[in-house]
Amino acid sequence: MKTPHSSLSAAFSLVEVTFALGICAFCLLAVYGLLPAGFKNSQVASEETAAANLLTLVAVDLRETPRTSGISSFFGIPIPPGSGATVVRYFSEAGRSSDAPVADSRYRVAVSFLPSRSAAYTKLATLANVLVSWPAQAAPAEAAGRVRTFIAVDRN
Repeated sequence: MKTPHSSLSAAFSLVEVTFALGICAFCLLAVYGLLPAGFKNSQVASEETAAANLLTLVAVDLRETPRTSGISSFFGIPIPPGSGATVVRYFSEAGRSSDAPVADSRYRVAVSFLPSRSAAYTKLATLANVLVSWPAQAAPAEAAGRVRTFIAVDRN
């Protein structure tokens, strides 16, 4: 007759369990070390997406401005005829725009209109560089991020 103590029992030794816990701890530390980098990349991607969306809205607003009106209808950006002027607007995260930075300003939008060559080219499109940078209080060269595009505004 066999007794329960005479059969071989399968179990892990204390050394094997300690070794397995050490490997698990090392893997968890590696994953926890990657979390801050992932959060930072996610924040940068969110900022770039919001800035690109704002850039698109400003471009659409400028393109929808009729030639008879010198000011865009939604954001109130003046479109100077034939001059090389730069217009700067500040935007909050909620989409409110202002001429000067306020407490909740998050983005700075600079629209630089290229000068037209001569009065003979009045039927041509108005050309502009649009730069969105953040944070709004920083100069574009020192900004944390920026998105730029070149647009042609056909104001019929």
